[in-house]
Amino acid sequence: MDLTVAPPLEDELGDVLEKAARHAALTYEAVAKAANVELSRIHDAIDYRPDLKPAELSRLAHVLNLNEVGLAALAQNAYPRPEIGALPFCLFPCACRSASAWRTPTSSRPAATPASCSTPARADRS
Repeated sequence: MDLTVAPPLEDELGDVLEKAARHAALTYEAVAKAANVELSRIHDAIDYRPDLKPAELSRLAHVLNLNEVGLAALAQNAYPRPEIGALPFCLFPCACRSASAWRTPTSSRPAATPASCSTPARADRS
């Protein structure tokens, strides 16, 4: 997996609009009317074909009690994404420690090791 490419967001604009409408207990028709946005444009956004103008997004954010700046950033694919970092644990013992140093009290198998280790060590079989 290429870690230099930002992962896609879990939710796209349509997902956010759909969940916000459901949370507000509003039908798409009610949202369209309250925000003065054509119903077909809302359906397009929910079907992953968003083409909403900034003014429409602003009105939708107000009606659905969403953050206007965040909704606009999401629509422009400019929402800030967190940096992807290393896992806070290792799956195998590391060369920087002996395998016996990472045994759990209830098991003779090595437990997880710190993320600072990147070189697997051989597990001793004693």
